Amino acid sequence: MGEEGALVGGAFFIGSRYLVPLINHYEKAEDIDFDKLPQEFVLKMNHGSGWNLIVLDKNKINRNSVKHQLEKWMKLNYYDIGREWQYKSIKPLILCEEFLFNPDHTPIRDYKVFCFNGKAQFVQIDLDRFTNHRRQFYDRDWKCQLQEEAVKASDLQ
Repeated sequence: MGEEGALVGGAFFIGSRYLVPLINHYEKAEDIDFDKLPQEFVLKMNHGSGWNLIVLDKNKINRNSVKHQLEKWMKLNYYDIGREWQYKSIKPLILCEEFLFNPDHTPIRDYKVFCFNGKAQFVQIDLDRFTNHRRQFYDRDWKCQLQEEAVKASDLQ
């Protein structure tokens, strides 16, 4: 990771306090040493969307299958799939992050901030991602905006 305020990978890095804690990153799946990872973690790709593996108990996963899936994703370019230009020239990496959850062991709310010309314009909030997934969008004044049709709108107000 970089210093606060440094330009990292083409994005302005504002500080680690705003990010999910990174455990490690890997250039190849074979470099992952599961024995050194915590019991719960998330493996995700930096160069695509939806390429995540949530591990709630590392003793219950097939490590070879996990590595095989990660290697498959490493060979793909998300630009070719979804034509999202921001993914076109990214060097693929596997990120291992802490799995964040509430005290009752339910996943935390997931906030995504959409910035345009360096200013936050919209916030996407995902709740109950693994059970009763709901998603809602809000503007800068927290006025409800678009809801994604594939996911039930949240009852947040």
